[in-house]
Amino acid sequence: YQNKGSIRKISSRTGFKEGRNIRVGAVDEVHELKDNSSVMPIRQALSTQIDPLYFEITTEGFINDGYLDQRMQEARLVLRGELERPRWNIWLFTQDSEAEIWQDEKTWLKSNPGLGTIKKWSFLRGMVEEAKTNMATRAFVLAKDFNIKQNASSA
Repeated sequence: YQNKGSIRKISSRTGFKEGRNIRVGAVDEVHELKDNSSVMPIRQALSTQIDPLYFEITTEGFINDGYLDQRMQEARLVLRGELERPRWNIWLFTQDSEAEIWQDEKTWLKSNPGLGTIKKWSFLRGMVEEAKTNMATRAFVLAKDFNIKQNASSA
């Protein structure tokens, strides 16, 4: 089925982010954003649509006080019922604590629902084992595999 739709990449490093007329906006790797200057033109471009779709997709990262930190605060308020965002559909895949990572690998499915299908158990086991003795690997594994915030100095 051919339609008049298209997919375009918009980079934070280039211009031409404004003046678009889009129906769906998706921003990947939100953890790399220092502020909302890349996402606001996309969100604004959706304002002409009746039922726009907007997605933010990411793992945790290493930027302190960045865009993701602010969005995560809002998301947690929504999940606790302290903030109304009726159009938001929040999916947070993370561990309840860092301790459970080291104690019970069955809990890894909380932050890796595709484990065994998308990512191999053997790979993640190896990374966790390496993370026990290598601090740089530990910070990366905690942020990227288990969605536990790490600060920039630990990366």
